[in-house]
Amino acid sequence: MADHEVSPLSPPSNEDLRIAARQFEYANRAAVGGDFDLAIQCLRTCCKLVPGNLSYRQALRKAQKNKYQNNLRGSLLAPLTTLFARARLWRARHRGDYRAVLEHGEAILSRGPWDKGAQLSMAEAVAALDLPLMAIWVLQQAREKNGNDVQINRALARLLEEQGHFLQAIQLWELVRKAAPQDAEAQNKARELSATETIARAKYEDVVTKEAPGAVAAKSPAAPAPPPEKMTPVKKRAVREEKALRERLGATPSNPEHYLQLAALNCRNGHLGEARAILEQGLSATGQAFELTLALADLEIEPLRQSLAWAEEQLRAEPHEEKLENACGKLRAEINARELACYRQRVKHDSADNNHRFELGVRLLRAGQIEEAICELQAARSEARLQWKALMHLGHCFKARRNWPLARRNFEEALKGMPEGEKAARKELLFSLAIGHADAGELPRAIELALDLANLDYAYRNIGRLLEEWQGSVALKATGK
Repeated sequence: MADHEVSPLSPPSNEDLRIAARQFEYANRAAVGGDFDLAIQCLRTCCKLVPGNLSYRQALRKAQKNKYQNNLRGSLLAPLTTLFARARLWRARHRGDYRAVLEHGEAILSRGPWDKGAQLSMAEAVAALDLPLMAIWVLQQAREKNGNDVQINRALARLLEEQGHFLQAIQLWELVRKAAPQDAEAQNKARELSATETIARAKYEDVVTKEAPGAVAAKSPAAPAPPPEKMTPVKKRAVREEKALRERLGATPSNPEHYLQLAALNCRNGHLGEARAILEQGLSATGQAFELTLALADLEIEPLRQSLAWAEEQLRAEPHEEKLENACGKLRAEINARELACYRQRVKHDSADNNHRFELGVRLLRAGQIEEAICELQAARSEARLQWKALMHLGHCFKARRNWPLARRNFEEALKGMPEGEKAARKELLFSLAIGHADAGELPRAIELALDLANLDYAYRNIGRLLEEWQGSVALKATGK
């Protein structure tokens, strides 16, 4: 959980209680009539006015699930339509505004009632607000879809242990141990809690205390978090790296590079909210350093990238789903537009950086701004390490301009200069050259290239079928038919 001072929830006013009760009545009528949208709207108002009322939240979750017929998924486009709610939830978590975390969490769950991230954040929030029973209920709801999820089961096991529900906690630690056999905490917890549960059930604690003062404390399973030496090597290294970066930051708080490195480390560990806070802190400390401004702009794109990855995964499972195809297209266009704006700023700031000019050229090509893309990519190809990549994208530019001779020249030069290990790019280039030669009526050369590609990957973009068609056309031409 975030490390913040937490004030207890202030009791709702009589007016809030009155309004919530009336909204609850409206919600029940709407739910009976099948109008789940209205029921959800009313119940979200109830939860906002009286956030500590578990009954309101239980009714809200039931309506949210009924709306999607308990499909364990919610709306197909939930990751896309909840982007802004997720961003607001991350910011609320970082500043310790747990009431806001609950409100934004419910906004997400109204689109996807089984969203793991929202449920974990809400459980953290209600636990911080000293509502342990509600926290347990939220995590139990999360297990409905993710019954063997290590993160959910670990969080719930800890809460149950704190509340003295040792048997239930033991069962969950066993699930964690089975899912993660190397987890030291899970291995020890089941054994420790079994002993604690036995002591509690037999009411031996007083006797043990009298016989050996302090013995219970020594044997208590409520041990502190594992010491650093019990952490995995990867975790230890991350902790050391973060400590070193924070020390450097404390020594030279006006150096933007330290903020960039620390934010990058948090991004790698999945702590996007913390990374954002570090960059915002750096902007204040460095007088709005240009590098930090761009890093923050790039970080704002990350939720879109995550949503695109999710949508593409769903599309692979349902390849002919039109809504998913449209969502992927819109997300790619939005990501490219934002990245394009960022790289324009980078190139404007330092036009000698060929890496930025290459990245700008790639995004200009995707946006269909071919003339400008050619200029940037031709500038970037002067750098040896970028040359083959720039040439490959220049080939696509000239192909889009319907200039096959220039496209072919750039593709062929890229193929010659490509490193041996670039298998995916090699297949793409062979395919582009083969198609280009076939479209130009140069079937013998198209067949040669297609054979090279088929030898690498016969299933690549139907090259096997195309090769057979081209070979058949050449054979027919040779026989004069």
